[in-house]
Amino acid sequence: EKREEGKSDAKMLWRAFQLAFRVYTFAGGHDDRADKLTRELAKEIESGPGPNHP
Repeated sequence: EKREEGKSDAKMLWRAFQLAFRVYTFAGGHDDRADKLTRELAKEIESGPGPNHP
């Protein structure tokens, strides 16, 4: 059950990343908020399950 929950969390993070990246590229790479969000989401996705992910 926890494994399935982790998969859905990862899927949600991936979708959020995709949306933030689309906003960033739509703005021509000049949207600081989308850039920051994209970077934060990428770090969260790369970190994967760990101590911060019960």
